[in-house]
Order: sequence, then structure tokens, then C-alpha cells
Amino acid sequence: MAREWKRFAYLVVLMTFMMFLSHGTQDLYPDFLQEVHKLSAATRANVAIIYNCGAIVGAIIFGHFSQIAGRRKGMMAGLGLVLLVIPLWAFGHSLPIIILSAFLIQMECKAPGELFPCT
Repeated sequence: MAREWKRFAYLVVLMTFMMFLSHGTQDLYPDFLQEVHKLSAATRANVAIIYNCGAIVGAIIFGHFSQIAGRRKGMMAGLGLVLLVIPLWAFGHSLPIIILSAFLIQMECKAPGELFPCT
């Protein structure tokens, strides 16, 4: 371990940020929908069901893409697409936009986490 401390530190930082991305976008989003958009509990539950389906779809699509292009390119594609969806996800003003953006953000942000062999 003494020789590989830089690599170990890199992996710790990388996995920490992947955990922030994954859990920050999924676990806290129902509270955000309640406080900011004033959605009912039933609506928040339905949105959560839909965005969790997005995570499954993203894992399949980006898993296949990573087999073709490689893990790094698969991760970078997912994270790059997350950056494009964040404004809709955070500032969507209608329920269809909120649902679509939540589906897309989970599809794209769960994909890089699924590409790690240790997750």
C-alpha cells in the first residue's frame, strides 16, 4: 500500500463523489419535491418509481455501451449527460418535465456506478 497511496487516494475520492452523485440524486429528491414543488406523497412515490425504472434502463444501456467503448468512456458519457439534464431536474416547473428529468438523471447517474466492478 505504501507504493500505491496515490492510486488508493484517487479511488477513495472517486468512489466518494460517485456515492454523492448516486445518493444525492435519489435519496434526497423526494424531500426536494415535497419542499419545493409541494407534491403529495402519492405523486412523490410515483415519481420515485419512474426514476428507479430509469436507473435500471440506464444500467442496461450504459452497461452495454461500456462493453463496446470501455468503462471510462461509459462513465464519462453518463456523467456528461447528467450535466445536461441537471437544469431540468432541479428547475422543472411542470410535473411531466420533473418526471422526465428525474428518469433521465437516474438513467445517467446510476450508469457510471454500475460500471465499477466493486459495486
